[in-house]
Amino acid sequence: MAEGWEKVHSILSWKEPKLSGLVFGCLNLVFYLIVFGDCSLIEILSYICLSNLVVVFIYQTINPSTFPDDEYEFVSREVLEDLIAFGNDLFHKTFGKIYSLKSTENVIQVLLALFIATFVSGLFSTAGFLWLATILAFVVPIAYSSQKEQVDSQIQFVKGNWDGVKNQVKAMIPKARSCQRD
Repeated sequence: MAEGWEKVHSILSWKEPKLSGLVFGCLNLVFYLIVFGDCSLIEILSYICLSNLVVVFIYQTINPSTFPDDEYEFVSREVLEDLIAFGNDLFHKTFGKIYSLKSTENVIQVLLALFIATFVSGLFSTAGFLWLATILAFVVPIAYSSQKEQVDSQIQFVKGNWDGVKNQVKAMIPKARSCQRD
């Protein structure tokens, strides 16, 4: 499982510039086709699979000895089990924290995150938001590595201010009183 994430990290941090540029360009092409080309994501994926199938068929017809036999696994069972376990753990950690309304702090954080999400969704379309997230995924690691000290000092400043604001908000929330019967 870690090998796949290391590969994703190396692509996003531009350790392999040719592969990173190829992935970045392909993602931008997909977003361009979705937004301006009036293509759906399913249509784009089917064209990619169809093109891949045609190329593999032609290559296998020309050079049949380079392909493995029918029992070849493209993805091993262990990788699939690790991926399913990771997704399951992530789901339970995320939604378990969100929907366990035991802490006032968690409730406020969820409400704030939902408010920010609705505000951002009013500014961008879904495709625009996904495109911006893709651009940021490729740009932020490089910017962070070149300006690490300044970014870390600003993050510490924001964390300090966030703790102060969080404590002020918690102080303004009335505490629940226990009900006593006479």
